[in-house]
Amino acid sequence: MDPPPPAHLQKQSGVNQGRDRPPGGPAVELPEVDECIEDLHQLAPERYEAVTQLIRNVSLFVADHFQPTKLNVACIGNMVRQMHIHIVGRSEGDPAWPGTVWASDAKQPYPPESIAAIRDDARLALDLD
Repeated sequence: MDPPPPAHLQKQSGVNQGRDRPPGGPAVELPEVDECIEDLHQLAPERYEAVTQLIRNVSLFVADHFQPTKLNVACIGNMVRQMHIHIVGRSEGDPAWPGTVWASDAKQPYPPESIAAIRDDARLALDLD
């Protein structure tokens, strides 16, 4: 069984913007859980509650910071068999619209200065260390 969530889940979980920028917006993957956990329903109830609150907080940040037309949130793990949640902002004009960003050849790396600015903004908005 998954251990109880830490007091400040946001400070214990990995929030990762990723190196590649999907054409429709950022991808954020989280949280840290036991290695055997692959899907949300496998979490202990208290941990599930904390993780879904973190998903909501990160979703609010992505929606506010990037202002996408649509926000896609999914716990998919067909290629990477570990618990992670994708939070991807999409807009009708992005090069992969309406298809999946992961199969698109239009991905480009974030410029280093953009990564630093987004991380700083996320740390403030999500109260991360």
